[in-house]
Amino acid sequence: MIRIIINGLISLIIGLVNTILIPLDFVIGKYLPSLSESFALVNDFFETIGNIVPFCLSYTGIRPEVLSICVDLLVFIYTVPYLVHAIKLAIKWYNSLKL
Repeated sequence: MIRIIINGLISLIIGLVNTILIPLDFVIGKYLPSLSESFALVNDFFETIGNIVPFCLSYTGIRPEVLSICVDLLVFIYTVPYLVHAIKLAIKWYNSLKL
């Protein structure tokens, strides 16, 4: 008897959840693009940016060497603290495992 009541409650909950989620699934399927379309849109965006950036740089008169040095400097500034932190963490783990 208890098993029948529990099965009935579970099927009622599943039915209510399906009643709520089926329209949401329909809306998501209809109005959101598929994953392949999303990747294509992201690729198109980066291609557009890749075509615009050289034009902007030539218009402003920034030489490619200066831009390369700036990018290298930013990469160095952003990666060195993470590298130092990772080395400190590895040394801390090694010392804790050594004991």
